[in-house]
Amino acid sequence: AITPLGEVEGASRSITSRHAFGTVALSLPEDDVAMALTLSHEVQHAKLAALMDLLPLVTATPPERLYYAPWRSDPRPLASLLHGMYAHLEVARFWRRHREVTREPAVVHHANVEYARWWKACSQVAEFLDQQLGGVLVDRLVDGDHHVHVEQRLHQRGAALGHAVGEFLDGDRF
Repeated sequence: AITPLGEVEGASRSITSRHAFGTVALSLPEDDVAMALTLSHEVQHAKLAALMDLLPLVTATPPERLYYAPWRSDPRPLASLLHGMYAHLEVARFWRRHREVTREPAVVHHANVEYARWWKACSQVAEFLDQQLGGVLVDRLVDGDHHVHVEQRLHQRGAALGHAVGEFLDGDRF
């Protein structure tokens, strides 16, 4: 079920209910690509929430233990960091697929930049979660194709793409 939300200060937003599987609330996206991206992202939250209801994937941490998340301005608890990584892996996959179906050079460039941005963010968080959780959990949630350092991917695709995204990626650190 999709429930409409109003915009807050001109920004779009979306939420997945962990208590009502498949329910997503979202503000009106600007176009069909934004709608597809938002739904792809939110479905990942729903899937992981269902799995976490069945299996305790992350032990509870004290409320004061918060961690940097590249996709948010506020620090997050470990379980939320895992959720964010899982959902943003889908964001990276979305942009990888989108760049293969679009023909406009500016849109392809935008998709490349977004793909690299979210790949790097997820790679950083996956490495951190590997350290925190002993590597077992992340290896099970992240398939082999996506558990790769973004720098290796960028090198394979050429230095031009790495240079194009380097300026805004350099600020994201743990």
